[in-house]
Amino acid sequence: MFYSSDRRDDHLWLDDEETAHIRVLRLKPGDEIHVTDGLGNLYTTQISESAKKTATARIISTESKIYDFECLSVFIAPTKNMERMEWMVEKLTEIGVGQIGFMVCKNSERKEIKTDRLKKKAISAMKQSLKFRLPEILPIEKFETIARECQNQKSYIAHCNNDLSKTHLPDKMTNTGKINLLIGPEGDFARDEVSLALECGMTAVTFGESRLRTETAAIVACTLINKAFVKER
Repeated sequence: MFYSSDRRDDHLWLDDEETAHIRVLRLKPGDEIHVTDGLGNLYTTQISESAKKTATARIISTESKIYDFECLSVFIAPTKNMERMEWMVEKLTEIGVGQIGFMVCKNSERKEIKTDRLKKKAISAMKQSLKFRLPEILPIEKFETIARECQNQKSYIAHCNNDLSKTHLPDKMTNTGKINLLIGPEGDFARDEVSLALECGMTAVTFGESRLRTETAAIVACTLINKAFVKER
């Protein structure tokens, strides 16, 4: 499966990376390929032209799919090691999420992040897992900004403070409407950050007794949410 976000009338234009893949597979004009736009559409196409750095494919038919997970947005405090974040983005794409965002918290190890490489990782994972939906990779923002943007929405914050009440995530999950999930840094959310989240109407949740690393917590949480979606359907 190939990826293109560049549709012009009844043709899709593939970039240099996708075109290189066509060359590796020894495909030529007239050959049929499947292309997704990452928006839930899978196109059956026929290669029209294939040059060194670009290729075009004529759309023959279209299949569209709506995923339960499209309503799920996950916000993570990125770790110092970017390889762990890249791996996480790959796995979240395979599992299925609508948006992956990043936030700066008081205990954050990293306060800047480049999303271009993360998007490439997501595209690769989307194609390998045969999904038609590419998660939107959002730029990093302050925790306070994200908390207030999540107000009046179904939102959850996962923290490790045992002095504050929490509920088990699957016990609070339905697949109606937008869902936001906040995962804190290795040092956890600060107490006043949790308080702000609760003031904004969020529900404090736990995934069980184990203390998980940031990227592991995000993967476990999305797995539990998607499982709840399937069970409810």
